[in-house]
Amino acid sequence: MSERQPPVNERNPPAPATSRGRTGIAATVRFASFQFDFERDQLRQGGTLIPLSPKPDALLRFFLANPQRLISKTELMDRLWPDVVVTHDSLVHCIGELRSRLGDHDATLIATSPRRGYMFDAEVLPVRIDRAAPPARRPETAAAPIQPNRWLSVAAPLCVSAVGIALAIYMASAPRPRRRSPDRLPSR
Repeated sequence: MSERQPPVNERNPPAPATSRGRTGIAATVRFASFQFDFERDQLRQGGTLIPLSPKPDALLRFFLANPQRLISKTELMDRLWPDVVVTHDSLVHCIGELRSRLGDHDATLIATSPRRGYMFDAEVLPVRIDRAAPPARRPETAAAPIQPNRWLSVAAPLCVSAVGIALAIYMASAPRPRRRSPDRLPSR
């Protein structure tokens, strides 16, 4: 029989999450259909990586450290922009971007309490990853698989840029034929 794991906020008191470190939270947590790995700084849904920009990432970290707690707008702004004066619009934009990444279009994960703040309304549970057994290593004789898509994603734009620069240099340095102006016609 499997025991129900208590939510993170029941096991340990909620603690603020910094951009990298966190206290009282498992290395990887799950909520709704997502997993967030604090050590790798990755949000995934069903194995698919969901990229986050820095402020929405910091906001999600703070929400995961404080699930199901109403957090005032002032507290969120102080946490996300500690030494910068910003308007509430910055917070609204950051919340909107995080909701978009989470697919939370009906605002069920991040609930708004008008004039009060926001609540991350999801159960946050630790994910147990068995790190006792190291991953199996490939034999030394096996060649690493070629990953052309990764290489091409870097090489193709560089090649296009190099061709563009070479063409611009050629065009700038090529001699241009002189044109006669119509007012300077040869006299007879």
